[in-house]
Amino acid sequence: MPLHLTRRHALTALGAAGLGGLAAACGTGADGDAAAAEDAAAPDASRVPAGEGATTYPLELVSPFGNTTLEERPSRIAVVSGIQDLEAVLALGAFPVITDEIWTPWQREAMEGHEVEEYDIWADAGLPLEQLLAAAPDLIVATTYGSLDQDFERLAQIAPVLTMESYEDQESWECDWRDVIRRVGLALDLAQTAERVVEETEQLAVDTAAAHPEWQGTTLSFVLNRGEQGGISVSNYTGSVVEEVATSWGFAPQPQADALAAAQGDVSLENLDMIEADLVVIAQHGGHGTPEEAQAWLEANQLYQSLPAVQEGRVAIIEPDEDGTLPIAWGFDYPNALSTPWTVAKFSEAVAPVLG
Repeated sequence: MPLHLTRRHALTALGAAGLGGLAAACGTGADGDAAAAEDAAAPDASRVPAGEGATTYPLELVSPFGNTTLEERPSRIAVVSGIQDLEAVLALGAFPVITDEIWTPWQREAMEGHEVEEYDIWADAGLPLEQLLAAAPDLIVATTYGSLDQDFERLAQIAPVLTMESYEDQESWECDWRDVIRRVGLALDLAQTAERVVEETEQLAVDTAAAHPEWQGTTLSFVLNRGEQGGISVSNYTGSVVEEVATSWGFAPQPQADALAAAQGDVSLENLDMIEADLVVIAQHGGHGTPEEAQAWLEANQLYQSLPAVQEGRVAIIEPDEDGTLPIAWGFDYPNALSTPWTVAKFSEAVAPVLG
């Protein structure tokens, strides 16, 4: 199965209530409340870099769910789908007023020193419309949000909504990060900055390959160990995002990449020899148990112990972070301008004792 732990299925549909009552609750009470609402809605230049003067406003935001219009350059951005959208905003030097959880190391690093309101994307009630409305955004970035067919009209009552232009692109959870940042850059009058960020991130792959001649032509298995219940999967199978990333760094394709693609990387225990490669990197997820339990389960398998990579010490282990998350999995599966530098550094550190 794919390396990523898909968020779209955790996003529940919103209730049928409209926003009229919410608007009244948030901005039409006592004079003090109204003044606070006006202050919240005021443009906030501290959250966006200076514009480049290339984008013309009003700007129509074309969407497969309906079009909205940015009357002027936005400065108060709401992000309603964290992976890719939040990274695109932050990589452009902008900071949202509200977003879903900030949990990856690269998101936290980029947000350091800046305050942002967070909401719980896992809440049973779905999107917190009242909280979004109170944040007074003038742009909602939602290019990777998976429930716009249900929620677009409600969101559009709060602020113009930036999505992908076509339904096919919007439905692709793995849409290219370059397309996302370019679309956000256009809306923020930062199109040139977006192109520069894309170029710098693509150059990082070239520089990484040049800095690691020991990686060149080395076959790689990037393995996710979910323990006895979740099983084993190889992430860099043919056609996967992880394969694209690894080969851009100079690694040769996984030896069984074509066969693994048929099962989206899943490997049964009797076929554990399929993970064999010059370098085997195992990310310990743990699945329903602990990473320690997953590692003990795998290492107790005799077929695993018989692999040449195991016997010859060509296995690198990546443990979860202290909070139990495995951000390198997201970094590989969702490469972008913020995640890629972190992933390069983390991966390099992990494999250095094996490859030098």
